[in-house]
Amino acid sequence: IDLWRDPLFVTRVRTNAATVHARLMKIVAMFPGQGAHVRGRGLMLGISWDDKAIASRVSKAAFQNGLIVETCGSEDQVLKLLPPLVMSPAEMEAGLSSLEAAVAEIVGHIPETQVA
Repeated sequence: IDLWRDPLFVTRVRTNAATVHARLMKIVAMFPGQGAHVRGRGLMLGISWDDKAIASRVSKAAFQNGLIVETCGSEDQVLKLLPPLVMSPAEMEAGLSSLEAAVAEIVGHIPETQVA
């Protein structure tokens, strides 16, 4: 694919990947004790929860806010992000803000004692 020969494209993808990873780490850190971990590589990233039901609940909440985020993993415990390689910074920020709001809506209401 010719895009990968363009150093500006490669730099943009790497920068976006670092930004998404940092934001996911921030989201996980907002809710300590919830058994959440950032997983993945490049722009193929996600949040895995020890409580297998959380990823599906966050996915549904995100969808209600206009963001499509799938789940994966052996028990659908990972909220999977596969953003477009050519997303703009504004699109990335909007998506990550929607994701953060969905996580806060779901995980913010789970008492620490209920997390597996």
